Amino acid sequence: HRSGPWRLRLFVPPAGVATHENDHSLVVTLERDGALAMVWSGDLEKGGEAALLAAGFPGGPALVWKAGHHGSATSGSAPWLERLAPALVVVSCGVDNRYGHPSHPPYLTAAGRRPVLVRTDLDGTIVLTWGPDGGVTWESQAGRGRLAGSP
Repeated sequence: HRSGPWRLRLFVPPAGVATHENDHSLVVTLERDGALAMVWSGDLEKGGEAALLAAGFPGGPALVWKAGHHGSATSGSAPWLERLAPALVVVSCGVDNRYGHPSHPPYLTAAGRRPVLVRTDLDGTIVLTWGPDGGVTWESQAGRGRLAGSP
């Protein structure tokens, strides 16, 4: 789907490759002028990430990545983070949830860069707004921040 400089694309891991039900998650990308602005990877785990990468999933950097599987250690593999190189990671998880999410160690991209991290359990509702320059502003009950258009 396209609207002006924006394009929304949908991806699913190749059939027969994913072994866990979470690895069948739909992955949504938001692009602006051909650059990856955001990636939502649902409950996708490392197996699904690997399958998508092997199938030619478009490279980053992505300005924002909504972490897979509520920030679980079962998602966010090193190859996935190297491909996306997000500047901002958003984790959606409930306060004191019974699964212990998020459980991922610190997110590191290529060269050991640590992206900005916001979490719904700590920061509340997170609202992302893209500006005309392609940069993104996020706001929550805990505060706000802004990233330039290129990570």
